[in-house]
Amino acid sequence: MAEMYEAAALKDHTSQRQVLDAWLIRGLFHLQHRFAPRLQVQWVSPLSLSGLYLSIRHRIRRFPSVLINGRHVRAIADERSLETAVSDFLSRPQNGYH
Repeated sequence: MAEMYEAAALKDHTSQRQVLDAWLIRGLFHLQHRFAPRLQVQWVSPLSLSGLYLSIRHRIRRFPSVLINGRHVRAIADERSLETAVSDFLSRPQNGYH
């Protein structure tokens, strides 16, 4: 199927989003290694049942978003804002990491 899309120079929405969100996967991988063992990373697609549940439960309206310890921290736009959100959260003493 992918070959047919490529041959016809067509792109589906999912493939375009995967290319655009490649920074997100790199960023999650980097953070998982930088903040280990204090941080466990789990990617949840907003199109899955668990993603839909989390979106409703935490009233998430923009994607991608960051949930840390079951709390919605913020929507993120790039790798730098992802790292800032996580490092800010982990640096707060009330989060039990100091």
